[in-house]
Amino acid sequence: MNKHENFTFTKRVDLAPGARTTVAINMDQSAIFMLSELSMFASVVSGATGTTHAGLVVPDCVAQISEGSTGKNFSDGMVHVSALFGTANNHRKLPVAQLVQAGGTLQVELQNQGTESYRLNLAFIGVKVQK
Repeated sequence: MNKHENFTFTKRVDLAPGARTTVAINMDQSAIFMLSELSMFASVVSGATGTTHAGLVVPDCVAQISEGSTGKNFSDGMVHVSALFGTANNHRKLPVAQLVQAGGTLQVELQNQGTESYRLNLAFIGVKVQK
């Protein structure tokens, strides 16, 4: 009998102005992950101390998500992060859950197009199904 568990994978990413990076979110070896929602909480990072200014920040960043084992992209190009992830107040619900195999990865390519440094806290919300 399979055990189902609500679960959220998270990833924090700091992006300087003009920076581009790719991060991986590694899935558990023991469970398939059914991704159903995406969310993002963003803050502006300023000063040498890295002080963050929160609130409802909409970062000037674009992103592309792909499923590592298949290389399948979630969109046909880079998309504004708020269109892809929604916000902390308004999650992006996927029309159909995306299956990520046990031990698989989600890769997120991000680019800061703005003039401020951002801290993005990304959330990948769904259900883990134990094998």
